[in-house]
Amino acid sequence: IVDELGGEKIDIVRWNESSQILISNALKPAEIQEVALCFELGRATVVVSEDQLSLAIGKRGQNVRLGARLTGWDIDILTPEEYNKGLDDLEKTLKCVEGVEDVLLDKLLALGIISLMDVKEVGADPLIKELEFGEDLANRIVATAEEAVVRLAEEAERAKAAEEQKAAEELKAAEVSDGDGETAADDVPATDGTGGEEAGVASEEVAESATDSPAGAEAVSEEPAEEPMPETVEQAEEAIGAAPVNEESGQAEKASAE
Repeated sequence: IVDELGGEKIDIVRWNESSQILISNALKPAEIQEVALCFELGRATVVVSEDQLSLAIGKRGQNVRLGARLTGWDIDILTPEEYNKGLDDLEKTLKCVEGVEDVLLDKLLALGIISLMDVKEVGADPLIKELEFGEDLANRIVATAEEAVVRLAEEAERAKAAEEQKAAEELKAAEVSDGDGETAADDVPATDGTGGEEAGVASEEVAESATDSPAGAEAVSEEPAEEPMPETVEQAEEAIGAAPVNEESGQAEKASAE
């Protein structure tokens, strides 16, 4: 069959009368933790771990779309954290409604209503007909859920805006820090050939200033001055006679001079 279809890949999904099992098979090879069905909305909420999320959704959502077409259910994939948060918000919000007890919450979950958004979308009629809630109670539950959905959405928007602002401030601070580092590097004196020449000129100036000072003059004066070469025999004799001689060579030099 693959050859006849030009190499088209074929996924084989085992059929099952249970929609929950069929949905789990349709989303393989992802490992499914839980499937909650809401018949009123025709929606299946599938819970997968974080590392299985991309595998269950597939590239560009292809896997979940094919699973929805195969099973006939709208499939919503959540992580355990997202799923539990929806349950917690549902319980905390509806328990504030007078007349709502744990038994009523269990009935909502059995109907596949696992979030405040589900309550808003389902409306009051299924609560009255399927769960036999009183009309007044059902209307108050739906109204409370609608208000909570709006409030939570606004809180999520504010939290998102705060995170974006924080990220922008951190990025700006990092850019300023990088700019300060470049400025400090530019202020460091150069150590290339030009810098060496400037250092040499500075050292010559220091040496000249040292010779101009009294201490410098004393240092220069300590060096013996070169005597001029004698130009005549008489000057040579005078130089020899004035030079100090030792006891052994003094008489020989004197005789030579005579």
